[in-house]
Amino acid sequence: MQSVLTSIFCIFLTFLVWCQGFHTIHAINNRLQVQRHFSVFIFIAFNLFLLFRRLMEMDIPWFVRIAHGLFIVILVLMSLIDTYTCCISNQHLLICFMISLFQRAINPLSPNHFILLICVVPLLLIVLKNSKYMGFGDVILLLICSLYLNLVSFYITFVIAVMSATGCSILLIALHRRSMRDGIPFVPFITLGFIMTLFFDAPIWFGFQ
Repeated sequence: MQSVLTSIFCIFLTFLVWCQGFHTIHAINNRLQVQRHFSVFIFIAFNLFLLFRRLMEMDIPWFVRIAHGLFIVILVLMSLIDTYTCCISNQHLLICFMISLFQRAINPLSPNHFILLICVVPLLLIVLKNSKYMGFGDVILLLICSLYLNLVSFYITFVIAVMSATGCSILLIALHRRSMRDGIPFVPFITLGFIMTLFFDAPIWFGFQ
């Protein structure tokens, strides 16, 4: 019964993401007819089902589940839009920031995390911003993720995002779908890193408690 309710809920969420995502895509690319691939809908619904099943299994308070779920849904929405337009909405970044503030209100920052967040992370992201491989929206989203996650988890999220994006780029170049000069949307890989770190306890992989 729980699986059926989760499936219905995820299909409903996917429908909302689908409608809002392509509404934004058409608003950005008003001169470009975007084809709505049904396979993308199935892919999003299936992955949201797996993620929310995993979320329900986590031993955390219900309001933390809501925060995690909302953050993931917004990341999926941003990934869909970024994939088609290579743009990130300021409104979605603001929503993610507000959810991150709620998360920090529940789990206050430790002194070490706070010092690193204030001193080290902005410097790292400034360097990334000055490179040609990452846009300003990607940098802001990473900064928001650093606020949402703990210290180790943020860096693991970043490493997973960079490694997966690099591997995808190499594969697309090998298949002659992209050239060395072409960029790829980075938000889907940030989302992948965030989900792997949050749900699969990635810090344990690296020997941290």
